[in-house]
Amino acid sequence: MFTLRAQHSEYMSLSHPTLQTSDFADLELDWSAGVDDWMRALASQYYRARRNHPNDRLIAVFDIDGTILDMRQMVRWVLLSYDRVHETEHFRGLLPESITVHENHIDRFLRDWPLPPGQRERVLDYYADHAWSDDAIMASHQPYRGVLDVIRWFQIQPETYVGLNTGRPESFHSCPN
Repeated sequence: MFTLRAQHSEYMSLSHPTLQTSDFADLELDWSAGVDDWMRALASQYYRARRNHPNDRLIAVFDIDGTILDMRQMVRWVLLSYDRVHETEHFRGLLPESITVHENHIDRFLRDWPLPPGQRERVLDYYADHAWSDDAIMASHQPYRGVLDVIRWFQIQPETYVGLNTGRPESFHSCPN
């Protein structure tokens, strides 16, 4: 079984008794190049793996958060929610493309964001309390443009399977009422 794992900003993880790491050393999935480029690179990688292992079963494993779901949407939603609740305009005009950090490292993003003195800690506290709330999840979880089409493409390839992975706690796996 060959595993093709898609996860942003990391090298592909490959597992197969006959595969050589050097076969895949040239592929780095880099979100900064754009989602279209990332998906094109993944498809190219699949073709190379299929060419080198034409009779093997392949699986593409996608991490849900950050690979399928655009977590920048959640970050943006929570920060705009902060503005609504506190009647401020600190994040007015914030676009998902402006968010360049992982959702768990919002403190790095806020370091460079122009906030009045004392506001950074208040925003971080609010973010920590609301980032994984049912409202934030339901309002903001959107897939990256085109990624569901890529997953479907893998599903219709012969002897190719798709797996989904998440690091979310088990309590997050059920839908809210």
